[in-house]
Amino acid sequence: MEQKKIMPNRWGIWDWPLLIEHLEKMALEGWLLTDYHEKTLEFVSAEPRRIHYDIMFFPDYNYDFSDIPPKLEQMWEIAEMDGWKHITKNYYVQVFYNEQPDPVSLHSDAVVTLNGFDGLVKKKFVTVWRRAAVAAFVLLVAFCVWLVVSALVFSQTGETNFMQFAVLSMGSVLVPYMVIQLGYHCFRIHSYKKWLNYAYIAAQDDNQLIPPVSYSFAEKAHFAVSVVGGIIMVIQFAAFARIAFWLSFLGI
Repeated sequence: MEQKKIMPNRWGIWDWPLLIEHLEKMALEGWLLTDYHEKTLEFVSAEPRRIHYDIMFFPDYNYDFSDIPPKLEQMWEIAEMDGWKHITKNYYVQVFYNEQPDPVSLHSDAVVTLNGFDGLVKKKFVTVWRRAAVAAFVLLVAFCVWLVVSALVFSQTGETNFMQFAVLSMGSVLVPYMVIQLGYHCFRIHSYKKWLNYAYIAAQDDNQLIPPVSYSFAEKAHFAVSVVGGIIMVIQFAAFARIAFWLSFLGI
């Protein structure tokens, strides 16, 4: 009776060389990949043997697809000619395996592979980074404008109110939070473009596919800062909203 195993997929698209290494190690231990998901990997028990795995990218993937796109079928047919069989069917990460001792590289055209990867990254990540950077910049500018206007009003009246005090207090967290968000997303855009230029040179000149740069530590640090900063601002907002309610209730 076949045994099955499901394990977390700890490898994102940045780590596909490490994923390939892991899948080949699992095959040597008697576990063959049967399905790939963004969050999980599914295996079935088999006789331990050497199997080569590789990955291609399909940036045109759409969750609403009911039929397999012709472009994806063409990718499978070209790979099949060199003995590569696909495991994932309709997904943006296409996993292939080959049982030949020394198979022809699946990435025979490094530029084509790089174009697929770049299309996927731009669709799933770069657009999000740009929007996040723009949003952080707009909020920073808006707060600075409010700060200048409030300072001018205070210089003329010498008075401030509770709302101004509350916004200023929240700004002590909001400003550094948005500076971090702006810096992080600009860094990711810049570092990706820098790697992409280098990778295209290697692909065009030497037909060599350079693995992408993974910033797992930066991603985890950014996630932690985002969660902590978000919680602090929510607590601040709730506290000031409660005070404002009681002041209004008491007619102050």
